[in-house]
Amino acid sequence: MATLVEFPNELIDHVATYLLPGSIEALALSCKTIYGKCKYAIQKHNDYRKKYKTWSNRGTRRDDALYFLHEITNDPLAAEYVESLSFWDLRSFQEIKEARQVLGADWRIWKDAQTMQRIIHMIEEKLEVYLEALSIDTEFWYSRIRHEANPWDHFTQSQSDSDHSSVPPPPRRIFGFITALTVLCLLPNLRELTLHPDFPGSRSDTASALLFPIRQLFRHRPRDGTYPLAYRPLEKLETLLPYQWNSPHVVVLLEHIRPFLELPNLRNVFSTSGVYEPNHRRYLEEGHYLDYAPGWIEIPVGFTPEWGSLSLRRLELYNSSLNHHGLSVLLQSCDQLEVFKYMHQYKVSTINNWSSEDSWDVESFVAQLGYAAGKSLKELYLRDDLNSSTCNHVGDLSQLEVLEKLEIDVGMFASRNTEQALLADMLPSCLQHLTIYIRNEADLSWLPRLTSGLAIQRQERLHNIEEICLKNLACGVSRPPEHYAATRNFVEEEGVKWIDDEPDAWSQKWEGWPREYCTRFAYSNEMMDFSDDDETDENEPSKTSFERQDPVVYDTNYPPYSPTSPLYTALSPVYSPIYSPDAAQASPPYSPNYEPTTPSYSPTSPTRVPNSPRLPS
Repeated sequence: MATLVEFPNELIDHVATYLLPGSIEALALSCKTIYGKCKYAIQKHNDYRKKYKTWSNRGTRRDDALYFLHEITNDPLAAEYVESLSFWDLRSFQEIKEARQVLGADWRIWKDAQTMQRIIHMIEEKLEVYLEALSIDTEFWYSRIRHEANPWDHFTQSQSDSDHSSVPPPPRRIFGFITALTVLCLLPNLRELTLHPDFPGSRSDTASALLFPIRQLFRHRPRDGTYPLAYRPLEKLETLLPYQWNSPHVVVLLEHIRPFLELPNLRNVFSTSGVYEPNHRRYLEEGHYLDYAPGWIEIPVGFTPEWGSLSLRRLELYNSSLNHHGLSVLLQSCDQLEVFKYMHQYKVSTINNWSSEDSWDVESFVAQLGYAAGKSLKELYLRDDLNSSTCNHVGDLSQLEVLEKLEIDVGMFASRNTEQALLADMLPSCLQHLTIYIRNEADLSWLPRLTSGLAIQRQERLHNIEEICLKNLACGVSRPPEHYAATRNFVEEEGVKWIDDEPDAWSQKWEGWPREYCTRFAYSNEMMDFSDDDETDENEPSKTSFERQDPVVYDTNYPPYSPTSPLYTALSPVYSPIYSPDAAQASPPYSPNYEPTTPSYSPTSPTRVPNSPRLPS
């Protein structure tokens, strides 16, 4: 009987061309002989992996989710190779022009009836049984995809049928939410995902009911063991990347990413500008979306959510606004969380009509974190963007039973309004590395009391601590304040390593994790305006009729602050540390307290004037 090795080269190569990525790798690597007989299939496999492993929009229109379905329709094998997907289209205008040169500047998928029919037919063939098993109205689903493909249908109809000229048109570019969910259902090997800024809960006012399909599509499992697909959508997803700009005026409702946390293998979540909406607490806690199903989706009989311990290991929230109530909802059942990094920022969004609370209760925040993940959390990073909005200090970290590394602002250990405790009494005995940041000169006065007794406690109780580092970002040796030398000597005698640094206060170059985060996700830190990228055609309104509603963009690449600079005099409504809109006409833009001779003033110091009003940066 002939073995596989004895088969003709042509036959083995022909069979290999029909194998999926995992199967062809297993076959080709089984032995050297078979590897040599699969040269054509291996070359094809490598070409597909190079082209589709990291996938983003390559169409002629920005934010065109339908183009993903168009590519899958033309080449279904491509969907098997996608491991990293980005719905956030960050191409330059030149890259879009190059795509138009290949596909045609006037080519639109929704204008080609035959192409649209092929796409719908592909979805019916691959997903119709799956959607029906979830009791989803498939006709509504397909009509939504057609509508999202051509938002101008609704625009034209509303303009012709409405007698009220004041009725606002829909957004100039509508991100296809149902289209995007369909794409996610067709990618069995997806491991990394970047959503779109218009994803529900962020820039657009998409109905919250649309979030139900996420839970329905990706989380529910049949009790009888049957499943209409050979794979489970997003079953292999491991990482969710940031999908929003870094700005005090931009918000992402973190409860809307909660369904993704319930995926079986999701381990890493990175988010920028996330907030918690207290009004949505019941929406999240009661029924887990099940009592908020839209009319076109019914709860399928025989399906149940797989609840229990979630697989989340790392959660990084940069420049977000989250209180302890929001944290309890977000981390429900996340008892395997090992890394939590959070930077608090005061948020005001005119687009979502949302603003965060005036103060951050860091004591309740840490207590809730200990309750949710105290037995698993090994690394904790807490910073405050303003260093002045905490209403309570951290009283006890003993709930974090396995914490090994801690980085925190000194203001969270000591508050102006409460009695100060000893740092040695707050730290858990398991801690190995501690880094404390000083960003305000007033914090220096707390250090002797805060660090008192550290040397003794390290010998008696804190045996695991390898290093305690204090990074002074408020003032350095070039301009030491009063009692600076005495404070530093006292702290160093307690075994604390002291490092002086003076970062650029206006460019917000943070030390430690924030700098690493901004470097890794640089695309989310510089807001870009794409209003004029798309060329119009005869069937679309002009570009000036309805511009894309992007948040207000403030330039952050400004020079160091100077009260006499003409630039900051002209831009005082934006950059003034004490600016008040109501008093802008009645008072000068800058406070008399901000004088170069003031002891607390430094052009390179992020120190804020004591008792001055706190405003969003």
